This record gives sequence, C-alpha cells and structure tokens, in this order.
Amino acid sequence: MNKRIKELAEQATCDIKDEFGNWVGREFDKEKFAELIVRECAKLLPPEMTHGPDGRPLEQVFKEHFGVEE
Repeated sequence: MNKRIKELAEQATCDIKDEFGNWVGREFDKEKFAELIVRECAKLLPPEMTHGPDGRPLEQVFKEHFGVEE
C-alpha cells in the first residue's frame, strides 16, 4: 500500500472505549474507508475532465454512484 492509502485507512479506524472510557480496541470502518477513497479519487480529476456527458460535474457523478453524501 502506498502512503496515502495507509493514511486513509488510519482515518477510517477509530478507538473503541468501554462505558468507563477505557480503551478496549480499534475498529476499522469499511464504509468510511470506501467513502474516503471515492472522495480522494474525485479530487484527482484533471480540469478537462470535470464534467460528464450529461453536463453534471464528475465529482458529483462519482459521489452519487457510490452513495457518498456531502
């Protein structure tokens, strides 16, 4: 994995604590990870590829396709 994928994976991982606030473990959120990847890919679009054939911004098309909310 490259550095950016590792950073996104870390962002999608959260600490789990018990009712007393004690650390219990960590949990990886697959949905959050997928959402972060979609957002990252949408940011990488070159300026000449900003709109799809229907005129909508490709970033919006990607987010809608994968169900990523603003």
